Amino acid sequence: MPQEIQETDFIVLRTTRYGEGKLIVNGLTPSGRLSFIAFGAVGGGKKGGLDFELFRLLHVSYQETDRELQKCSETTVIADYGGLARHFDSYSAACWLSQFSLANMPAGLDCRYFFESVRIALERLAAQSALPTAIITGVVLVYLREGGWLSDYDDSPQTARQIQILLEMALGGDIPRLAKDNWEQLHQWALALLRMNDECIMPGEQR
Repeated sequence: MPQEIQETDFIVLRTTRYGEGKLIVNGLTPSGRLSFIAFGAVGGGKKGGLDFELFRLLHVSYQETDRELQKCSETTVIADYGGLARHFDSYSAACWLSQFSLANMPAGLDCRYFFESVRIALERLAAQSALPTAIITGVVLVYLREGGWLSDYDDSPQTARQIQILLEMALGGDIPRLAKDNWEQLHQWALALLRMNDECIMPGEQR
């Protein structure tokens, strides 16, 4: 029996050519990782999935199947952050976020806050409105908090307040005016918290 058509927002995080005129698309939704196969994507045709460009935010309609690769029936471009590729630091940060998201967000996982933090991160990287280290720090903390791995720091109200400010930043709030060195220290601290989580896969690092 055919499944109902599903709709969701979808951030394109990886595209891979496959066979003759096909594209495998991996990305993130508010419900975790999702993958599509787009036919005729190499060489033309709207149905072929030309909307599946890297670092685009799309609204997609698809018929859910029991396979890993879904078949998308319709796409609408909401925002295009592909311009970040013109800036090496922004592009490197976006690639790290892509690898991290795809490695750590299984399908069917409620991750609406993490999804929103990644969307805002790409928007800010494209606009170069914040240091990449600041942007990644915020996303990492959202990931840890939403997964239940971030301490509440009840014994240190000042630390708890600083973390809350960074979480609010990652979800669209103001970016604290800190020196580059301070952001680098926060970035390394956030990555160290990730490494303490045995379930977390770090891009470019072997377990």
